[in-house]
Amino acid sequence: MAKTKEWKNITRKLNELTGKGRGESEIKLAWKRMKLAAKANVSAHKRAQTATGGGEKPPSPSAEDLEVMAIAPQDFIITYNDYDSDAMDCGSPSEPGNTEQAIPVQGISEQGTSEPGTSEPGTSEQGTRDQDTNTKKPRKEMPANKRTY
Repeated sequence: MAKTKEWKNITRKLNELTGKGRGESEIKLAWKRMKLAAKANVSAHKRAQTATGGGEKPPSPSAEDLEVMAIAPQDFIITYNDYDSDAMDCGSPSEPGNTEQAIPVQGISEQGTSEPGTSEPGTSEQGTRDQDTNTKKPRKEMPANKRTY
């Protein structure tokens, strides 16, 4: 409610200053574009500063970009992940529900070697293991009329 009221106030003041009859949606879109452009320029500047290879110092972001950044600093917050750039933040390991669980892989022991009695892909020992009894079941043959070659 307060945001809507404030956008109407901004629209009215801007139209008084410029003498043009822009709508609220046009002004919101212009602000959004200004923020996106400022973010891109500030980001490019930071990337250029951390680039290797020497050369000249990159130009600073424009005064307009810095002004937009000062108006809406919450839109320019950069989050870092020390482990992976596309990983999700799952909180700290001590939080409830945030635990690691090992996923068992059939045929691989904890040391990463094959367990006795299991076969590697491509070997002659064919078939599957019964999950309940852990015994080898023979491979079922597909009827000849259902085979695909």
